[in-house]
Amino acid sequence: MKTCLFFFHLLATINSEIIDWSLITEGKTKEELKDNAMYVITLARKVGALLFIVWEDIMEIKPKMVMTFIASMKEIATKKK
Repeated sequence: MKTCLFFFHLLATINSEIIDWSLITEGKTKEELKDNAMYVITLARKVGALLFIVWEDIMEIKPKMVMTFIASMKEIATKKK
């Protein structure tokens, strides 16, 4: 979860065209983790998600905040259909 790869793949099911996969890192350092978290939040906002999460919540894997993020993605996905 910290690397955000799960979230990127979740977003890709909604709109794969907005993701620039070359900007996504492996998340081996804290800086890479931060960059991935910030990028995934930016992309989620681009698809119209209402977010209450910040990048620190993703890096710390706060369960309730991560669940609200996933729920927001699910809402966007169901609206798209």
